Amino acid sequence: IILSNREILDATVFLKNRPSWIGIRNDVANSTSNTLGEGEELVLLAGENIAFDLAVRTEQLEAGTALGTVSFGVLYAAQNHPGCSGARKDISFDVFVRVTPPPSLNQLSDGIRGAGLALMGIIILSSMLFSAWVFRYRRIRVVRASQVSVSVHFIA
Repeated sequence: IILSNREILDATVFLKNRPSWIGIRNDVANSTSNTLGEGEELVLLAGENIAFDLAVRTEQLEAGTALGTVSFGVLYAAQNHPGCSGARKDISFDVFVRVTPPPSLNQLSDGIRGAGLALMGIIILSSMLFSAWVFRYRRIRVVRASQVSVSVHFIA
């Protein structure tokens, strides 16, 4: 956003309101901070421009569309002098944002996923049962000959 003062008088620009999901930055060299808060004033000299960048924080929005209004108040220096009728003006910008949901990288359907989880459960259960069987019969000659510690590591 670029605000231009085309009048012969200096103007004071201030942020009136903005949605919480929009941040506003200005690039004015004499400004003490780079962000413009509500109620904070900037002097716009005659013939001068001020540029503002709008930063939309989409993490604060749900998927879909959002519409918000950013409005600035403008106060001309003539209002400070008796007898001068400087006008107070408002400048409004509508901000339309479309937030897309994060992509789903899961390529499996719910049925295939359930079948995979069921098979995983069967494998884990059978592995635990075989480990228990080997542990129970570890003193039998055939089981001892097959090296119980290796068998348990292989099964697990």
